[in-house]
Amino acid sequence: KLASGEGITYKNWKSHVCFKPGYTVDLSDDFASMRVEALEFEKKHGKDKGNGWLLRHPIRKLELFQQYLYDRLPEKPISPQEEPATHTFARDVDSGEESDSGLIF
Repeated sequence: KLASGEGITYKNWKSHVCFKPGYTVDLSDDFASMRVEALEFEKKHGKDKGNGWLLRHPIRKLELFQQYLYDRLPEKPISPQEEPATHTFARDVDSGEESDSGLIF
């Protein structure tokens, strides 16, 4: 129901309550954040009496599958934390002096 954009309803929620209606998920989504969102959603609308099998467990399985696919990539994309630092010049707005520290004042 998440892949189709239908969203997830639950018999113990009010009839108008639906998790992610109109949003189609795919493997490029951030499933870790979606799991947190599902937990918050349950806190607001009522706990899944199936102990997570409605939202959190399936989302976690998607997250694990996504990680499995990433781990099998022959070359990993560079994460933002691993990018080489670029050296830039900045002008101190107050003094008008240039700095080569790479920091914007």
